[in-house]
Amino acid sequence: MANVYQAVKQAMQDLIAPQLESVKGEIAALRGQMAGLDRKFEGLDHRIDGIDRKFEGLDTKFEGLDHRIDGIDRKFEGLDHRIGGIDSKFQGLDSRFEGLDSRFEGLEHRIDGINGKVDGIRSEMQGLRAELRAEIHVLDERLTIALDLRERIVAIETKLQG
Repeated sequence: MANVYQAVKQAMQDLIAPQLESVKGEIAALRGQMAGLDRKFEGLDHRIDGIDRKFEGLDTKFEGLDHRIDGIDRKFEGLDHRIGGIDSKFQGLDSRFEGLDSRFEGLEHRIDGINGKVDGIRSEMQGLRAELRAEIHVLDERLTIALDLRERIVAIETKLQG
């Protein structure tokens, strides 16, 4: 009877051991992938932080330009009140403001481009997360099967010993 028990126990271990080793190997590989993803996420965070700092710098520059333009507007009002007949000179200044507007539009397009890249990075991150969740789900199913087999073995051992 003891030989049968040992034979059944050995057979069960022979069946389960490769699966457990396989699952352990897959878990180790996923941990490596997760570490790689963590490094990528850290890199993305640093890149996003850098972009955020650039936006802060742009905000500061825009505020400075806004104050400058406000000052120029006040000067124009004073000149308009003092000098009523020099419209042609004011038209030249208006074209300069149009130039500033086109420069602002250029900056807006560049910011839109940066925002598009950030959206792409976010999209890529979401895809990577979805892949990771799917892999974890597969491992969870395999681990459940392995644990179920282990419970069956324990039950068989208990019956054989009892």
